[in-house]
Amino acid sequence: DPGDGACTALWQLPPGFRHPTTFTRAAPEAIYVLEGDLRNGAYRYERGHYAWRPAGAAHGPLATDGGALVLALWDAD
Repeated sequence: DPGDGACTALWQLPPGFRHPTTFTRAAPEAIYVLEGDLRNGAYRYERGHYAWRPAGAAHGPLATDGGALVLALWDAD
């Protein structure tokens, strides 16, 4: 949204994807795993799992073994 920076994205992560660094986002984030598996730090999400994180929450490292299709939503840039 050009007005407030809100964004919705569909991530298609290939098998073996790794994002090794930890990072934070300036906006709240919600994710929903549509297919596959996703690890975010100590948390593991599989098909049908939902997660919400407040602004400033630590993310990562991110990884998937078998690949993933993830719906991600942010309230602002």
